Parts: sequence; C-alpha cells; structure tokens
Amino acid sequence: MKFIKFYDFKNNCTFIVPDFVKNIFEANKFYIRTNNKLKKKIIIFFLHNSLLRKFKLLINILLNSKIIFEEPKKKKIIIFDKYSELVIKKIIKPRSFFTLVTRPNHFRNIYISKKIIFYLIVNFFKQSIKVNYLTILIKILDPKIIVTLIDQSLDFYIIAKIFKNNNISFIAIQNAFRDQFYLKDLFIHNDYSQKYYSFGEHEIKNIKRYSKVNPTLKSIGSARAAVANEYLKNKNFNFNPKIDICLVSELSFERDKVTEKELKSHLIRILKLANYCKKFSIKNNKKIVILGRYSEPLDGHTKESIFLKKIEEIFYKPFLKAEHLYLKFPNKSKFENFNIIKNSNLILGTSSTMLLESFAFKKKFLICEWGNVKQSKIKVEGICKLKLEDYSHFESRILNLLKINYTDFKSKNKKMSLIHNTNIDTLKFLRKEFSNK
Repeated sequence: MKFIKFYDFKNNCTFIVPDFVKNIFEANKFYIRTNNKLKKKIIIFFLHNSLLRKFKLLINILLNSKIIFEEPKKKKIIIFDKYSELVIKKIIKPRSFFTLVTRPNHFRNIYISKKIIFYLIVNFFKQSIKVNYLTILIKILDPKIIVTLIDQSLDFYIIAKIFKNNNISFIAIQNAFRDQFYLKDLFIHNDYSQKYYSFGEHEIKNIKRYSKVNPTLKSIGSARAAVANEYLKNKNFNFNPKIDICLVSELSFERDKVTEKELKSHLIRILKLANYCKKFSIKNNKKIVILGRYSEPLDGHTKESIFLKKIEEIFYKPFLKAEHLYLKFPNKSKFENFNIIKNSNLILGTSSTMLLESFAFKKKFLICEWGNVKQSKIKVEGICKLKLEDYSHFESRILNLLKINYTDFKSKNKKMSLIHNTNIDTLKFLRKEFSNK
C-alpha cells in the first residue's frame, strides 16, 4: 500500500494517509510532502516554530472569544476541560459546577479583571500564560473539588501541584485505555499525589510502579460507560440485540502521536479487519455495523466534523458493498455510540477503549491483536483475544463468540479485573465522592 504525508498548518501536525484518500486532503488545502529540501525546511520551520504557533493561537482565541470584564462566581466543583463536561455534569448536581475551558480552540469567554491582570503580570515567568490564567480563575472560583475526565492533561497535573497545599480535592478519572508505557510517561514526570480513578487494576499497578509520590488510587470501571448506561435506560431505549457485530472504527492518520511505522501498521491492520468483516458478513449473512469514530456536530466545529466524516466514508467505502455491512455516525452527545454497543451481540476492534467499556453493558468483545502492537496491548488473555491473522481463525472465533452467552464468555477469559472493575457501582461511588465535600 502506498502512503502519502500531508502537513496541517492549522493544527500544527502531520498526517500519513493511504493514497486512496489523498484527494480529500488535497481538496481541503492540506500540503503534500515535498522532496525539495528548501521547501521542506520552510515547511518544518512554520510547522514547528513555537513562537509562531503561540502567536497564531493567541490571534484565534481573541477573534473567537468574548471578553467579559468581570470575575466568575464561586463554585463548589470545577470540571477541568470542556471534553469532561458531557459525562461529569450527569454525575453531579446541576448548577453546582463551573467548566474550566483549557484548550485554545474551546475558548469562547475570556475573563478580565484587575486581579486577573495583576496575577498574570506577577507570575509571567513562573508558568505559561495559559496555566497562570487557569490558576487565577481557580483561585477566584474557590472550589472544593476539581475533576477531569481528561486524565492525560499535563495542565491538570501542573495545576494540581500548584494547589497541593490548598484544601482542594483533585480527581482524575481515566478517560481511555492506557498502556504501561503511556502511564510511565505520564506519572514518572508528574508529582501528582491526589486522586486517580482507573478502569481496572492494570493502571493502578503501573502508577504505583512509576509514581514518585503516593496518589490515592482506586479502580471504578468506566465513568463514561456508566453514565451512558444510565442515560439510555432512562430514555427507555430498546436493548434487544439487533446487530450481530459492531466493528469499532479506530481510524487515525495523525503522525505526531506515534511513529510513522506504527501508524502505517495500524492502518494496514484496520483495513484487514474491515476486509475480514465484509467477507464474514457475505458468507454468514450477518449484520455488521461499523461504528464511526466521528459524529456531527464535533465540538461545534461543523466544517471539521464534515471533513473527518468524509474521510471515514471514503476509507470504508470499499467494504460497504456487502448487503449487511453499514457505517453509522453516532451522536455522542446522546450516547448513540453506546446504544449501538448495547444493541450488538459482539464488539470487535484492535485496541479501542470501547472494547473495555462494553463491560458496563455485559457485552462480548474480540481484540484482534495482530502484528507488533507493543504500545497498545490490552492486558487480558483468553477467548476475547485473537493473535492469529488468517481469515479462517478469525471466522472460527467470531462464530464461536456469537454462539456463547456472556457468562460463558467471562469464564473463558483471564485477568478481567485488570482491565475493568465490574464489582462496583461506578456512579454511586462518584456521586458519594462529590457530595462529601
């Protein structure tokens, strides 16, 4: 397969894509990799120059934000990062929280007061402008609890350290699957001594191994899946299984997060998986839904959402000719992605977090751990993991999993508690935690 590299100046990153989706990247004004040494140097300069990048971010924030010449009111709870809001606000009491926006593309309101300006000037050389701004807002809000679902946020850990001597409870809730290498990078460099709530014991074991301090650790399963389960029950959705297999799309072209070799291997792997699903659907007359990674609208960025959905449509188009194979784009604000999981007999993927979150719905899943996937191995062994890459073993395993019930599925796997704690009422625990302060 031929791959092409594109530069994205808007988001300061690079993409590596199969040649059959290159047209949409070109149409959206991405810059194709050049072999001209001078042009390459110029591109790299503009792509990686931190001063230019910060200047561009500042201009975008000012153009897209409203200046509010006052200070925010005090709140008991701060939800750290807008991406945390959808889930956390369904666990805590309404109007008891303030969502602290932390990403430049999410800024819509900028608070300005004498106190804020003075703090930014005095602490100009201590931290970044963003961290200083977030810090003074926290001081003004005077919360009892600061909680985030974005447990990979470095800003969260920096600010937790700044307030380590204050009477504020910082709570990081695991957002996605974290392998031991990811946890090592996150905790070996951050003196985070407060609360971290994980999916299972795997994360706790590795945090204890790499952390230089002693954070409060507890496995509680997936908060997002628990919220989704409660939401769907309250909406009285029909949960009778109607879908034989849900294939979770794990499409990603962004180079900056992994090596070029790893990204290419990942794309080849998910293409093979989609091809096997098409063959299986035709041969066995089974309904398979590909759960699209992107939804509409995406964080209010309609153009970006349309672009990402279009890429996914083109990527999976060759496989959608099968009569019972469909691509669905869920509305994640209504937890439609989890509703598809709930209505599926079997969940299929390579390393998606949704494979682990299917525990909350008592669903069977299969991890296709093909090739060298050192960085994304989910620590569980048994019938739920397939390492052989040929189609015959794939088909045989899928047919077997479709026949057995969930109890039998659990009995045929080992170390399940490592990846998801199913012996706890996640929402009950969290609501008690938030009401204690």
